[in-house]
Parts: sequence; C-alpha cells; structure tokens
Amino acid sequence: MLSNGERMPMKVFGTFLLNNKTKEKVVEAIQVGYRHIDTAALYGNEDGVGQGIQEAINRLNITRDQLFITGKAWCSQFRLIRHACVNSLKRLGLEYFDLYLLHWPICLEPDYSEQPLVNTSSIHIDKFPLYLVWN
Repeated sequence: MLSNGERMPMKVFGTFLLNNKTKEKVVEAIQVGYRHIDTAALYGNEDGVGQGIQEAINRLNITRDQLFITGKAWCSQFRLIRHACVNSLKRLGLEYFDLYLLHWPICLEPDYSEQPLVNTSSIHIDKFPLYLVWN
C-alpha cells in the first residue's frame, strides 16, 4: 500500500520494445488481468500504449481508476520534468499518472526534443542535482 492509501498492483505489464502491435498487446494484457502498465517516453510507443488503454477501457468494461499507470522521464529531461510529464500524458491520451519516475538516477545534459533519444556518441553528464528535479 502506498502512503496515500492506494494500492499499486504488483503484476506489471512492461511496454519496452512493443513497437509492433503495441495497442493490441496492451489491450490483451489488460484483458488477461494486468492492471499496472509501465511505460516511458524513451520507448517511443506511448501513443500505441495510450490507444490500447483507451480501447481496453471502452471494450472491457473497466475504468481508468482501475488501472495503475507508471510513466518515466528520460535522463536528459530532468530539468524540464513538468514539460516531459505533460508531453507523455498527451501522447498517452491520459489525464494523470499514478506514478511518475526518473528513468535512471543520473542526469544527462538537457535534450529539448519532444521525444527523448539516446545518442551514445554524445552522452554528457549534467551536474544538475537530482533532488531539485521535483521542485
């Protein structure tokens, strides 16, 4: 149980590498009982994940509050955490996350693109203190 009294389902459906038929796979996961969906901006499939969530809600007689959605901000977007969160919510077509995390506990130099990218040839650590991310 979380500190606010809510329960976080322990069986989690991860959406990493679901680029083919993402929508259908999310619907199927919810249909077989998954209620916790884990996604991240970096995966590049938030639109399909959101479509799957919406279709499951419409087709399977469940409500948004019966699902627990976890999202993650990429390391290069920590200075713009609110913007990163809002962009993810827009791509997913959702109004809120139940849990929003920092993808990894390191801060990379800011990437101002809407969709985060991993460019291993030019990774630079940002000295931005992680405790300031949520301020």
